[in-house]
Amino acid sequence: MTGKIKFYDQLKGFGFITSDNSPDTFCHRSALVGDGIPMTGDEVEFMAKPGPRGPKATAIKVVP
Repeated sequence: MTGKIKFYDQLKGFGFITSDNSPDTFCHRSALVGDGIPMTGDEVEFMAKPGPRGPKATAIKVVP
């Protein structure tokens, strides 16, 4: 899936991704792939799985 970072707190290491295909998706620094650190507005590629409070992103990669 693709989407944009809606919000990401670098100190706490989590945020949310927004995309047309699903509701906001939780993202955590442990799911980041590669060297990119997401910033608000960055485009990302990711996979999502169900979580206890809603979708959770996995394999998050910042698109250059």
